[in-house]
Amino acid sequence: MKQKQGFVTEDELRKRARKKISARRELTQHLLTYGLVNLFLWSIYLSTSPGFPWPLFVTGGWGIGIVSHMADYYFKHGQGAERREADIEREVIRQRRLARDRGELLSDDGDYGDDDGYAEADDLADARVVDLVRVEAGHMRLSDDGELVDEAEYLRQQKTR
Repeated sequence: MKQKQGFVTEDELRKRARKKISARRELTQHLLTYGLVNLFLWSIYLSTSPGFPWPLFVTGGWGIGIVSHMADYYFKHGQGAERREADIEREVIRQRRLARDRGELLSDDGDYGDDDGYAEADDLADARVVDLVRVEAGHMRLSDDGELVDEAEYLRQQKTR
């Protein structure tokens, strides 16, 4: 079965959640290890004869790695990822509107039309678009077997009977 654009399965959502939680756990472990090792090294330095502060090499070098790990998490799983997805969604909507205005947009039922199932990009300028959100233009209706379906899909099913 072909998966519609903008919709994901429960398994995919669980996979994404596991990945995000695992990345957060790894970052937390990295920060904890960094703190404990540096505390240990600085305590050795301060308890021995203070000379050149050699733990600075470890603190600074490893600190660069920590900052890199935090940035990686932010852009893959944090607000940076959400902003990237919102930017992509706005650009897709803009491209869809331009294609529709040029008469190039082919709708799901194979007809060229004005209703592409998405809100205009201008309407979303103030709204924050988050991952997995698709703005539907159609209405919902109960099918003959009691399922809640998109009205356009319902009408397509009625035509094929």
